[in-house]
Amino acid sequence: LRIVPNPISPSIWKFKQNFDIQKKRKDILFYWANHKSAENGFKLLEEIFKLNNQISITIFARSTFNDKIINKISSKYKAKLFFDLTEQDVVNLYLSHTFLFYPNKFEGFGMPPAEGLACGCIPILRYGTGASDMYAVDGFNSIFITDNATKDAKNILDHLNNEKKLYNLRNNSSENIEIFNPKNYGFKILGETN
Repeated sequence: LRIVPNPISPSIWKFKQNFDIQKKRKDILFYWANHKSAENGFKLLEEIFKLNNQISITIFARSTFNDKIINKISSKYKAKLFFDLTEQDVVNLYLSHTFLFYPNKFEGFGMPPAEGLACGCIPILRYGTGASDMYAVDGFNSIFITDNATKDAKNILDHLNNEKKLYNLRNNSSENIEIFNPKNYGFKILGETN
């Protein structure tokens, strides 16, 4: 017996290509995971905030966090904090934000950047994060970040302030994630491993 869990939940998948592409959204949703690489993401947030201190930032985690860094960042950037979320809460956050900032080098179960794409929430991530090479394409449906926070901040704000670029990214957001369709993902994986 082999069990292959879905990387994208059916309750999130149902929004694939079923979201309002024109809807005004909040700016940046920051996925917090307790990895050192997540802390490095704060450097980029700081650069973004230097260039535009009106950016709205929401920080979320799927489980409870009690972290001095988070509390400091949330007060500095007037960020809203959400934790202990249900799957529907996470979906609502994806659907209400423009970008999902995922600076972690490792993916949590559920592949948050791919989940965001299914809901039209454009991931900002590092090239090679988890299985992102299977679905994320820089400038097409995602924005890749580097170690140059100043350059990355300018690129993100350029996209955020350009309706045409945003529309194209969001319009392409469901491209390349069909492989994770919950209806046949397990069969594909099992077929490749037999």
